Amino acid sequence: LSAGPQGWIAEARLVRSTWPFTPQAVRRPVLLWHGQHDAAVPLQEAVAVAQQLPDARWQQVISGAGHLGWMEQQDEILTAVATAT
Repeated sequence: LSAGPQGWIAEARLVRSTWPFTPQAVRRPVLLWHGQHDAAVPLQEAVAVAQQLPDARWQQVISGAGHLGWMEQQDEILTAVATAT
C-alpha cells in the first residue's frame, strides 16, 4: 500500500471491485498463507478461492494469527516466494 490514506482507499476499492480475470485463469503457482483467526477474510473464504486456482499451494495456516499474522513470518514467506518454482 502506498503511504497515507490513499493507499488504504485504493486497496478497499480493489477488494470490493469485480476482478478483471477469474481465479481459474491464473496460470502461475499461488502460494498461500492464512491466519487461523483472520476475521477480515475467514479461512473458509480463502479456501473457496484457493480451490478455484489451478495451482494453489497452501504453505501454512498460521496458528493463532489474525489478518496480519503473516507479518510475524515475513522473512520465511519472502524466502518461499523468492525460491518458488
